[in-house]
Amino acid sequence: MTREGHYTADATIVWCIDNRTWPGFLDFVKEKGFSRFDPIMVAGGVKELSTPENGASKEFLLGQIEKSIRLHKSKVVYLMGHSACGAYGKHFEDVATENDFYIKELDAARAFVASIFPDVKVVNFLLTREGSHEW
Repeated sequence: MTREGHYTADATIVWCIDNRTWPGFLDFVKEKGFSRFDPIMVAGGVKELSTPENGASKEFLLGQIEKSIRLHKSKVVYLMGHSACGAYGKHFEDVATENDFYIKELDAARAFVASIFPDVKVVNFLLTREGSHEW
């Protein structure tokens, strides 16, 4: 157990558990220069915020975000999505259609999270085969 005491998080990061995205996660954290952050890793990343399978999973994920904001004073929440996400169980005919789908999912999740936590900046991050996109 750490004895460092209380800290302030640079960010709360909702990320997918898919290990293929781990290098992208590490690059993201390094690029942002985060020294303290709260990673919340769940299958599908933000899926449970945009198209939840049930209310309990959505509430659990919201609770994790709330705890990061309340306990570690995070002022920004990054919501991540990635191409070929198995949690969605979808297959796409082309890359553009796939990217559009994940952009819509992330936008819905961001609108929802921003409505619950209006004093926190919410940023979307999409990791695709072509690279990453943030908005």
